[in-house]
Amino acid sequence: MKYLLLAITLASLLCCCESGKRQDNTNAQVKVDNPDRKSSKDTIIVKRLTTLRFSLFWPAFRRAVMEQDTATILRLTHFPFETRGESDDDPVVRYEQADFLRLYPLLFSQPTGLNSEGEETELDLVRTTAKSDSLRPTEDFARLGALEFRKIDEHWKFAFAYLTDETIEKMKKK
Repeated sequence: MKYLLLAITLASLLCCCESGKRQDNTNAQVKVDNPDRKSSKDTIIVKRLTTLRFSLFWPAFRRAVMEQDTATILRLTHFPFETRGESDDDPVVRYEQADFLRLYPLLFSQPTGLNSEGEETELDLVRTTAKSDSLRPTEDFARLGALEFRKIDEHWKFAFAYLTDETIEKMKKK
């Protein structure tokens, strides 16, 4: 019952924002006390609402990455997941879930290239980017470092990443 009330509250907030009565809910987070209750209709509703707005998607994705919650990361990722090298001329490589699970640790441990020491990783960047508006999302696209998020079929998903040459070589060896 509590999950149903949470879902109804979130739906009301979404409707209110869409009807022009904008409320600032950029820091809104969806918390499910028992994420293992996968059979509950209420949990499914809350999970679907999480991906409707980027301001709700980002905290869920960020938390999943920081906690290494692969089940949630997979749910928030679009498949086939696409990558390419650092150049737009590099070929696009597509990964299904099994290969993505091999890629995931390499992707988040690769350096961002955003600082002169080269020590900051994609994981560090996710950890330090708490607010979704820091990514400056458009209606259907957001980017953080080498990571791209897209709104696909009305739901936000982790959809694309640029890989360093070193990450590509490590992936070939795995």
